[in-house]
Amino acid sequence: MKRVHIILSLVFILASIAGCGPSLPEGLVGEIAYISPVDDDGAHDIYILKLPSMEERRITKTAGNNVENVWIDWSTTGLLAYGSNREASRDYEIFIVDAKGKYEEQLTKNDHFDGYPTFSPSGKLLAYSSERPLEDSDERPQRDIYVADLKTGGEDRVTETPGSELDLSWSPDGSRIAFSKSVMGFFQIFVYEIQTEETIQLTDVSGSNNRSPEWTPDAQRIVFTSNRDDTENAGIKRRNSIYIMNADGSEQKGLLKDDILSYNGPEVSPDGKWLLYSVVATDWPEGENIMLRALDSEDGKNYKIMKNEYFNRTGTWNPLGVTK
Repeated sequence: MKRVHIILSLVFILASIAGCGPSLPEGLVGEIAYISPVDDDGAHDIYILKLPSMEERRITKTAGNNVENVWIDWSTTGLLAYGSNREASRDYEIFIVDAKGKYEEQLTKNDHFDGYPTFSPSGKLLAYSSERPLEDSDERPQRDIYVADLKTGGEDRVTETPGSELDLSWSPDGSRIAFSKSVMGFFQIFVYEIQTEETIQLTDVSGSNNRSPEWTPDAQRIVFTSNRDDTENAGIKRRNSIYIMNADGSEQKGLLKDDILSYNGPEVSPDGKWLLYSVVATDWPEGENIMLRALDSEDGKNYKIMKNEYFNRTGTWNPLGVTK
């Protein structure tokens, strides 16, 4: 009887995701960039979806098995930055593209990893994680934070520490960069204070991964993923929940958690009202769906943005609203 109950619960949840949820909220206007292999050419490309019309356009056009265009960030200047392994070496490099897909530029070109780009609030600077050797060291290269000036092409190394800084997110007030980093084998969330050059650890949850930090528009809170609630599974099978905390790491509170579903890629809308995220059922041969819910509402409504059999990931908002 317990097995039947679990199966029926799974069917009910997946049915609600597939189309039984409420229509888009009234007054919702904007654009969302996301990653999908929907064109069946082997590559994960970037698409932009306009709300509420649901008009869609493809921004990158790459092909080839296991080619990925990932880690999108959208600038206040209208440009998008992302990482791609399209080059022959299959190292990830940073690219920049305009929101109509007409202009594209490769920002980094080297023999090491570059990823997780994030724009400064002005759009003039771009921070990213780059895997390069520490100076005067024979140790394995680590992924440190670098900041590039997009006008001059100059570049500064911001961190030079053991361990790798990933999942970068520049605060809307320009004062901090949030990131995740492995501590004793598990990822925790930190912020780098630009003025003081100080690094502060925000999460310290033993035995769990805390990743993908994203700021609210007022720079007062951070949403992120954590698998702290899944004590049954191990490794990559552990389900993610979505949490929110104050910018100093206090008052960590769960927003979305489930016994079957795993939540990823949270991002708050430019007006601070909506939480965009993706959801996938553990061990289920369905795609990853992009969803929406009110950030501070207790009504529990989840709105379907994108549902198909593909793994649709990394939704990010246009900070300008819509492309002119």
